Amino acid sequence: MGNSLKRVRHDAHPFFGEVIVRERNIHETNMLRQHYVEPPPKSLFYDLVTKAQTMKLKKLLPVAFGITFAVISLISLFYVIFQCAEEGTLFVDLFFSTFLQIVGAGSSTQFKPDFMCRTTLAFSTLLNVIFKSVSFAIMVSKFDNVRPKLYFTPLMVINFRNKTPVLQFRVMNSQGTLLDVENLTAQWAKPTRSEEGETFGMLFDVKMTAFQMIKSPISVSHVIDEDSPFHSFHKKNKLQKLKGTLFISIVVWDPIVQRAVRAMTYYSLARDVKYNHRFDDITVKSSTQAKKMAPIQ
Repeated sequence: MGNSLKRVRHDAHPFFGEVIVRERNIHETNMLRQHYVEPPPKSLFYDLVTKAQTMKLKKLLPVAFGITFAVISLISLFYVIFQCAEEGTLFVDLFFSTFLQIVGAGSSTQFKPDFMCRTTLAFSTLLNVIFKSVSFAIMVSKFDNVRPKLYFTPLMVINFRNKTPVLQFRVMNSQGTLLDVENLTAQWAKPTRSEEGETFGMLFDVKMTAFQMIKSPISVSHVIDEDSPFHSFHKKNKLQKLKGTLFISIVVWDPIVQRAVRAMTYYSLARDVKYNHRFDDITVKSSTQAKKMAPIQ
């Protein structure tokens, strides 16, 4: 790095020599890295809430059942070890008694009034409060996050309309309900190299058009005309060699849950664009058909 920096002409950039010295000092102190030397601290509770909200119900229920079973078994084992129950009481009876205590249904089992038994009983009562709070929070969160699922086609296509190239992809509402498109934005991050040798993504706004209402599916398109940031590729007949990443964001209004729903995706233009292809007819009835593409004959 040091040898390459010496070849830069300082007279071409008056302050460049000072910048180089500063960069070299920063690099030597390990502050030029794109990652932390040590991971920064995170909030464990935030991670737990995020995991609970994003986990599918079919996975969340077995996890919750397993944790509850383990905790109840442990408390019941404490009752047995400390001999809190009457003589002859079975472990199964203690298990169900503890379960009733935690879920708040009460229990008729009498325990000895000594310190360890009362402590274990107080702990199960505390778990009762925690269990109700967490269950209510998860239930409210799951109901609050009910929203339609929007899916993007995994690939984009470029075909021609009246000899004008058009970039297309599709969005599908898997619920089949009618949604109102509020906002549709796209940005192209074009890989660019500066005169100083820095590689960065130069951003261009890409105008996308679609029907105002979305059911399942709709086509979203961008006409590559003179106002398009891809026009230079079209003039050079290099639309097959598009580079960079296209970021897509769509916001729709769902009248069922009375809230806005946002969906985002991105496409690698070098890998995810099929030139001179088209999608199947829009009047399809399945997601598999919606994703099908066929080369233009």
